[in-house]
Amino acid sequence: MKRRAWLPVVGLALAAVFQATGLVLAQGETVSAEDFLARLRRAESLAELDGAAPSPARMEQVRDALGLPLDVDLGGWGLQVERDPVLQELSGETAEDFERAANRLRVLEGALEDAGQRQVPTADEVADALRGAPTMRPIT
Repeated sequence: MKRRAWLPVVGLALAAVFQATGLVLAQGETVSAEDFLARLRRAESLAELDGAAPSPARMEQVRDALGLPLDVDLGGWGLQVERDPVLQELSGETAEDFERAANRLRVLEGALEDAGQRQVPTADEVADALRGAPTMRPIT
């Protein structure tokens, strides 16, 4: 198997991981991965009530700390992070809502860290790997 034949597979696998966690290929303004990681951690610290009473206003602070939607630069590849449906549905009226928010933020943080550790092919490598690949077209 050619060395670059696996590149499209890696790209599709990364896209699947990102899409499953609310991350998709980006095309807009970006923030660094470090900045997004700091936002995730800030939101997680807000989700830890530490004796504070749960409230819808506090949950809104959790969501606002993320600043979603936004694009994240991962080594030259942009990922768009949309508003998270799990966080959006949480009212903030119970401590359980904040536990769920903290868990969800840890999942997003893990996905970001995993993405940052992967060897992502350059755009040229992807283009090279796709040259000569079969294409689909409508049958007329």
